[in-house]
Amino acid sequence: MSTVPVIVYAAVKHERIKFLAVALRDTIEVYAWAPKPYNKFMSFKVLHHLAVICNSELLQTSDIALSTLHAIKS
Repeated sequence: MSTVPVIVYAAVKHERIKFLAVALRDTIEVYAWAPKPYNKFMSFKVLHHLAVICNSELLQTSDIALSTLHAIKS
């Protein structure tokens, strides 16, 4: 199993749920915290085959919405 370097990560608490967004070379993975009995982050959404990512941010845009903002190298 090979490792992939993380470009950037961000954590946000929305309502009672904690989210973690991780930007890899060409993928953004979003995880949601699963409380007891799991007590771990579980996959929520994955965006594959993006251009090469140079920055990413997880934002709470309103009381009911989260957005993933990312910048790519051209």
